[in-house]
Amino acid sequence: MTNQEWEDCNELSDLRMENAVLKDKLAAALAENTRLAEKAPHWISVKDRLPEDGMDIIVANASTGTEYVSHRDLIFFNESKDAFVPTSYFQEFKFTHWMPLPEPPKEEK
Repeated sequence: MTNQEWEDCNELSDLRMENAVLKDKLAAALAENTRLAEKAPHWISVKDRLPEDGMDIIVANASTGTEYVSHRDLIFFNESKDAFVPTSYFQEFKFTHWMPLPEPPKEEK
């Protein structure tokens, strides 16, 4: 084997090791992304699950794209099992999805 062939083999070996390291880093980044995505709030359909009692929530209507902040204890249903919350204008807001409100910010000291 010539010197050039040895150098090419060593370079190929180095590239394979670097590739393995990058592959591991990518796998770790993807796992972290999945973990964070699971923690992030996401819209939940009222058909799948309703919020727990006492929970502050954001409700939304998927057809209109409008949102409203409410409280779980204010939810009511009509005969068609549509979910509603009262608004500040003594009207009803029909919603199709909800998510919990995030924790309030902490004051920096």
